Amino acid sequence: MVTALKILRAFPTDHYKILRVEPFSHINAVKKQYKALALVLHPDKAGSLSPAAGDAFKRVADSFHFLSDRSHKRDYDTSLPVETFWTACLTCRLLHEFDRRYIGYRLVCPNCRRSFRAVEAPSVEDSDFYDFDNDRTEKCFAKGQIWAIYDDDDGMPRHYGLIEEIVSSSPFRVKISWLDVQVDGDESLLLWEKSGHHVSFGRFKVGRKVEINSVNLFSHVLECEKAAKELYRIYPKKGSIWALYYDIAVFLTSYSEIYGLSMGYLEKVEGYKTIFKRIQIGAHAVRWLEKDEVMLFSHQVPSRKLTETDGMNLPGDCWELDPASLPADLLQVVR
Repeated sequence: MVTALKILRAFPTDHYKILRVEPFSHINAVKKQYKALALVLHPDKAGSLSPAAGDAFKRVADSFHFLSDRSHKRDYDTSLPVETFWTACLTCRLLHEFDRRYIGYRLVCPNCRRSFRAVEAPSVEDSDFYDFDNDRTEKCFAKGQIWAIYDDDDGMPRHYGLIEEIVSSSPFRVKISWLDVQVDGDESLLLWEKSGHHVSFGRFKVGRKVEINSVNLFSHVLECEKAAKELYRIYPKKGSIWALYYDIAVFLTSYSEIYGLSMGYLEKVEGYKTIFKRIQIGAHAVRWLEKDEVMLFSHQVPSRKLTETDGMNLPGDCWELDPASLPADLLQVVR
């Protein structure tokens, strides 16, 4: 019997592994799993099917009785190495780090004090060459910067925040003001937001203030213009790379509120995860966008233009893109 053999392979004092539950599991989960295993392994039912079932049943029973004692379980849990995971509050959109024992539990957000179910956020692929994490360490922050902040829906950097104050670098604590898009009665923008999409270009006004204690929420510093007091213009610059909802593009001109802008599409370089090149021919080589088409874009992608000195015999007009800002389907290696 496979279940019995797996239990017998576990170290005799690894009680959670013997019971086949997550470390730090609540006693109710332990009881439920014990009952399920007992039905499968009890000698009266499984003895004739597997000689190992009796020994496995004894181990399961011993581990259950050990963890059923609150003092034993408390002491045992404190002796285990602490593993953590990242999860996002659905109300204030901030990421938090908790012990893995709390996966699936309803937790209270340390920032907004609202409850949410703790679901583990995915991990991010490494880039091929450049370490983009170096551009978002604690020392990179300064008062007055505008940062792109990861969205809790799919982890892409679609929100913007103004750094109001650096409280401390170690531990990391900053005060920011969220930037909210200024709709000004524009029906198309209102409908776009109501449909669940984010507006990435346009005028943004300073909104509510929050304190953030995790550097992992921040993606990159944005280039923007201050249009008025507490009002900022965020538009693409020439050479910047942005994600559409279905493609990746590089802007060939800076945005003009009168003329719009031009862009070229990018495609993955064969054999790499995060290296993209210009599509030089065909309908996707160059496209002109009117000013009303800005809603096609999801978010800016941090990038680094590659040169001949980077080696690897790459074609011209290549960029390495930050994997933390690329959808998972674009991180697959093309061969």
